Amino acid sequence: METAAHQSAPVAKSGAASLSTWMVGLAVSILTVTAFIMLSLGLLLGLGVFLGLPTIVNEVLLVPIIATAVWIAIWVCFRVVDVEKRLARGAGTPSSVMHLLKPWVTTDQQ
Repeated sequence: METAAHQSAPVAKSGAASLSTWMVGLAVSILTVTAFIMLSLGLLLGLGVFLGLPTIVNEVLLVPIIATAVWIAIWVCFRVVDVEKRLARGAGTPSSVMHLLKPWVTTDQQ
């Protein structure tokens, strides 16, 4: 019995992710990172003005926000590609396990 994912579009049988899968991962990463950066910058600039912090303090505090945004973008992109590959194999959705140091390993390797 075929699932809805197999009926809706052709599924690649190879282990490699297709270009369209990477494009979807990139699009989801951009959406996620944009929301994170906008919220973080809003809080940072709002608190900086409220507390009367100098501009250099805001610029220094911007560095961890950008570093976190880059890490989130990488992790989300690889997570999307991994889930899509698992769905293409018919393995179902993986458990939500977050490996902080290895964003490309998002599922149990058993």
